[in-house]
Amino acid sequence: MQNITFNIAPIHGDSDIYISRENMFPNKTNYTKRSVRVGNLQDHVLFSLTDKKSKELNGTYYIGVYGYTYASFSLLVTLKRI
Repeated sequence: MQNITFNIAPIHGDSDIYISRENMFPNKTNYTKRSVRVGNLQDHVLFSLTDKKSKELNGTYYIGVYGYTYASFSLLVTLKRI
C-alpha cells in the first residue's frame, strides 16, 4: 500500500476526525493524526509511506470523530496500492 486517506465531508455542523494506530478510542489529546481545517469544510487525513510517522501502513486504524455542535458527516476511506 502506498497511502491511505480518510476523508470527512461535513453535511451539517463542524466535525474533526482523529486517527490512531495504537489507541482504540482516539480523541483530542490521544491520536496519531487529525484533521486541521476549521469550520464545515471538507478535510482529510493522509498516511503515506513518505511520512516519518508511517513506517508501515498495513494494520488497524482507529477513527474518532468529534462534533463541536450537532454535526452530521460522511466518511470515505481510500487506499492507493503500489
